[in-house]
Amino acid sequence: RVHYYINLYGEKVITLYQNDEYIEPGYVGTDSKGHTLTSDILVDNPVDTKVIGEYTITYTLKSVIEKREIKVIQKPIGATYIHLLGNVVTYVKRGETYQDPGYEVVDTVDGGSLKDKVKVTSNVDTSKVGTYNLKYVAMDSSEKKN
Repeated sequence: RVHYYINLYGEKVITLYQNDEYIEPGYVGTDSKGHTLTSDILVDNPVDTKVIGEYTITYTLKSVIEKREIKVIQKPIGATYIHLLGNVVTYVKRGETYQDPGYEVVDTVDGGSLKDKVKVTSNVDTSKVGTYNLKYVAMDSSEKKN
């Protein structure tokens, strides 16, 4: 008997600000015989980032179903925004050096850039195949993390 699998890349719960673009982190489908079946996955994506709410993206491969939750929230007023330069999803060949494309940070309360107050946390190990997430945290003058 053949078993089917869906592996979702990235987080299973993603929060976006209203009117931001949703970028699919990716997924792969396989079976117990080692065949890649990603192109056979049916994706039901009802996400509308123009409308605040919670959405469920459903990935189906034969009888296997995986789900990803998307929360679209209102952008706070007077907040710090981190804008990533380059692509949100970056592909690097095993063994190559990962180069962070950089970021811009603007604080609407303090005004100006907080780039020097950003802490980047990364577990990227290009010697191993995998999906890695980077975390960018900025601290504004009210000690509020963003």
